[in-house]
Amino acid sequence: MTTPHDNPLLNEFRTPFEIPPFGDIADEYFPPAFDAAMRHHLDEIDGVAADTDAATFENTIAALDHAGGQLESVANIFFNLAAADSNEARREIERDIAPRLADHEDQILLNAALFARVDAVWQSRERLTLSGEQARLLERTWQRFRRGGAALDEVAKTRLR
Repeated sequence: MTTPHDNPLLNEFRTPFEIPPFGDIADEYFPPAFDAAMRHHLDEIDGVAADTDAATFENTIAALDHAGGQLESVANIFFNLAAADSNEARREIERDIAPRLADHEDQILLNAALFARVDAVWQSRERLTLSGEQARLLERTWQRFRRGGAALDEVAKTRLR
């Protein structure tokens, strides 16, 4: 059993161009890497949702955009590797991780406190001085939450899950 410190998927890649060290990555490293990366991502999300300062583009939308880098890295490496060079171990990991990633996404998109912050920034968008890229990120973020069920009542959110 590897610890997060020993798992190459959870450490900075000290390789040319910071590419994943594929020679050091074994299939059994992926499940604990996904677990750790999802926990870390939810910690980042909880920090944004619990921020007591008024919601702004920077402390809400940009913070959400920057959250989840570790999970994105693990997922990108795994799913690209599984697509290019599948085996039974990787297929089993895919079967296990797919519903867990869906639940992870639901935990974010159905977080009422987080959506309240996103919606507050969206509602104030006309008063903000945003670049075109920032305005588009705000729009896409707000739409993602709405389409993911964030504005539903609790009964409907439970059914959606």
